[in-house]
Amino acid sequence: MKKAVSSLETLIQCIACDYNKEVTDIYERMLNKQQIPDEAEIKVYVGKAAFTRMTALENILSSEYDLKKELRFPFGNHYGWGMKYSHKTMHLCYAFFEKDAFTVMVQVGDRQVSALIGERMSKQAKRLWNERYPCGDNGGWVNVRILSDLDLKDALLFIHAKKKPTSISIN
Repeated sequence: MKKAVSSLETLIQCIACDYNKEVTDIYERMLNKQQIPDEAEIKVYVGKAAFTRMTALENILSSEYDLKKELRFPFGNHYGWGMKYSHKTMHLCYAFFEKDAFTVMVQVGDRQVSALIGERMSKQAKRLWNERYPCGDNGGWVNVRILSDLDLKDALLFIHAKKKPTSISIN
């Protein structure tokens, strides 16, 4: 007999097993739940360039929101360790640590999709949006693997659609 699961557990299983199979199977992540990484270990793992971009992301988010960050192992062994970023109590995104990179995962809800319409999206951002894991009628989960400053800009586009910045950052 199958065990019944909640809708949240089902969503997490779908995200982890289906849509993000490409992301989680290809990229090496910090998957040891028993060993909580410190900042020095994260810096070595993601590499200098990625850590610099992750710091830039944090600085931008800090300038635009009342930023809270929390080291988490949120979705089990497919995702591993990451940083949860929130504005007050509103979840903004996760940044999952990968070998020589990191991936920003943002959930854009149905009511937030309109903020993307009319925005100048890069070809990659359009592709990522079209390939999102659907959530609700029009929204979805978007994963942006950060390998360049343009990738970081794409991730911020989705974060800003989710929650309009409370202040203007200087980019």
